Amino acid sequence: MKFGNMAPATMLLVVSLALLVNTGAATEMPSHLFKCLFTYPTKKIVQRLHHRVEDTVGETLRDFQYEVAFDTLIPNIAMLGGIPPVGELPTWKWLQGLLNKTANIAHSYLDTEKSKMIIAAIPEIIEKAASTQAEEAVLKLHSIVDDAKGVMTSSNVFELAWHITLAEKALSRRVALNGPHLSGSIAKLVKDLVLKLIDVVLTAFMAPDNARPVRFEGYSNLFKSLLKYYPEPESNRETGVDAAFGRYRLGGWVPFQLRKVDTKLLHDMHFRQYRGSSHDLIKRVEKALRDGRLYGTDYSFLAALPRQPGKFAAQPVGLFEIPEDEEEGERVGVSPLCVQVTKGVASSIFTPSDGKWVWQYAKMTFNAMESVYHEGIGHLAHTHLVVEALLLSIKRSMPPKHPVRKLVDPHLEGTIFINWLAEQTLLKDGGPVDIQFPTQMKPTLDFIASEVLDRMKSNLTWPAFMEKSGLTEGQFPVKYYPYREFAGKLWAAYHRWVGRYLKLVYPSNKKLNADSQLEEFRRELIANKVKWVEDTWFEGQGTVALLTDVITSTIFIGSAQHAAVNFAQAEMMSPAGWVPRALYSPPQNDAAYLENEEDILNALPPIRQSLLQRDVALILSTHYTNILDGYSKPAYDTVEMDRAARDFHQELVEIEAYQNERNAEAVDRWRKTESKPKDLNPDHWAYNLLLPSMVPMSINI
Repeated sequence: MKFGNMAPATMLLVVSLALLVNTGAATEMPSHLFKCLFTYPTKKIVQRLHHRVEDTVGETLRDFQYEVAFDTLIPNIAMLGGIPPVGELPTWKWLQGLLNKTANIAHSYLDTEKSKMIIAAIPEIIEKAASTQAEEAVLKLHSIVDDAKGVMTSSNVFELAWHITLAEKALSRRVALNGPHLSGSIAKLVKDLVLKLIDVVLTAFMAPDNARPVRFEGYSNLFKSLLKYYPEPESNRETGVDAAFGRYRLGGWVPFQLRKVDTKLLHDMHFRQYRGSSHDLIKRVEKALRDGRLYGTDYSFLAALPRQPGKFAAQPVGLFEIPEDEEEGERVGVSPLCVQVTKGVASSIFTPSDGKWVWQYAKMTFNAMESVYHEGIGHLAHTHLVVEALLLSIKRSMPPKHPVRKLVDPHLEGTIFINWLAEQTLLKDGGPVDIQFPTQMKPTLDFIASEVLDRMKSNLTWPAFMEKSGLTEGQFPVKYYPYREFAGKLWAAYHRWVGRYLKLVYPSNKKLNADSQLEEFRRELIANKVKWVEDTWFEGQGTVALLTDVITSTIFIGSAQHAAVNFAQAEMMSPAGWVPRALYSPPQNDAAYLENEEDILNALPPIRQSLLQRDVALILSTHYTNILDGYSKPAYDTVEMDRAARDFHQELVEIEAYQNERNAEAVDRWRKTESKPKDLNPDHWAYNLLLPSMVPMSINI
């Protein structure tokens, strides 16, 4: 696109860079982040302002095929090759929501009247960008920036840069299709303003980058400046609540990671060598093992990934028990027994009786590695990337009017775009994931790719996933398991709806196998390495039942399963003092060196990384669009299909009422518990992540 044709997309860039300037703590960007910021993505943005010559409008409007590539940043898995086509671009509503979230974050950093003036000017810039008043708006921002130079400070320019750049890239292509374009004279003003804003940002960096709170409570205080826009996460007040630590195994960010413990795991832990302060732990663990009540999660395998200099990864194993007391089991589901910080090192087995800071450290290291697993595997690999392989297979084999495509398309909206954008921004070396994770990006992405392929070898249906995990009701007789209970009801409703719809399209297996486009879909799935399909769906031998499983899995993973893992981030994972993404000192295996607060603080992220974690979680986990309510006014091909859709919608209404009732019971149980921890808010015991009114139809953030 030539500079004179930059259009309102360039205006958004100005808005974005204006937002970048507005940060508040007087700490400096570390040198590697500083270099990263002004080489990627800002350098690329400036290069586009000066050097882009390709006509983006012509490019996006040409006939685009969904090309599959296996050599993207995440290797060996099916992803879109090239730029997302026009039909995959986000809506204006989506972008407006993202910008609003970004502006809210930016407000929390304001520390001067001048920076407030820049923020105040942004809505006018957005409103006037595509109008004849654009020049007036740009000139006003010029004047504000001239006055602001030298009086702003910044600690988090980079953490804001990634999601603002995300919005800029989205709008740069969206606006190209909607016009009108800026004139050459306004474009020159924009260019000068961009350079001026960069100069303001450069002036803002003045202080060291490794500052940490002097007290543990300082990590909680990082949320105070955002209270106008976001409530303080309840998890911020639950760091000392063991019931909450147990709850997160069953209703947290990856509530499907517990596994039944056998003697081999205890042997690998060298558990019998334990000589901690709680000598009855061995007896208690072995009794729970005999009774079939002992469960655990082992994240030690993640430590095999090469780590970044200055960051550390623990090798934790957590052991939990289903309480013998039935009433207690209904309240908590499972209770924590111990955490081993370094698998196989008996001295690193810590329990609640080892003291406040020792036990806090143990839980913190477990949460840290679970958050790495969550972001890389439970979230990215098993939802975003699995769905992309399924999505590309559908898009490449069926025209938009094909009845199966019409069924699935609403559940695929925005997925290709958000995955492409994550690849371009979040997952790059020096990007937000790299800054937060303890592991190096390339081997981490290789590992993520292997997990995608491994997941697609298995039956992708939710019941099969739970059975393989050993977490069905028969395998895991826990009294309180909200994720399993609520996800199970949603899966059953989805499966009934999809099966009913497909039966109307294909009354017999014979008709299904006569559909050449469906056969092409099967071939695409196999080409995209969905081994489950290759092993079960043979040419000419398809069944309506199998197709129902494939399509229901696509819809469920892209809506309910993604909602369960994505929207837990703001409420549960944003506080770095509770769920750090990495350790900043070597894992400590001796309780004698964990006796005071300073020992814990040294292991936690600096303020800069903690704010980055906070902001990324809030942006990704509070941006709801395209909620699962599109079935209330169906418009399918037949009356019977519309009736089935309305029945599905009604079932979702009933599921929501059921979930609210069950949540109220869970909250009431805790409210009536006299011995409940003082920091526990019973209302937090409601598991709302799978309420149909809060589940988007697709992965679009």
